Amino acid sequence: MDERKRLFSKHRGKTLDLAISSISQMILNEERNPGKHYDSSLDFSTRKKGIKIDYDPMV
Repeated sequence: MDERKRLFSKHRGKTLDLAISSISQMILNEERNPGKHYDSSLDFSTRKKGIKIDYDPMV
């Protein structure tokens, strides 16, 4: 907890200002490029069938 207090008192809000400007830039980029979203989920339907992966939980 003392480390956090030192961080914010030393920089006096610069860290917060940097975070806010970074989030603002992300939102602006999303508005400018609305069709360029990437799905982070995995699609297992395209995997090859019949591949067996040996899994040993004790390793």
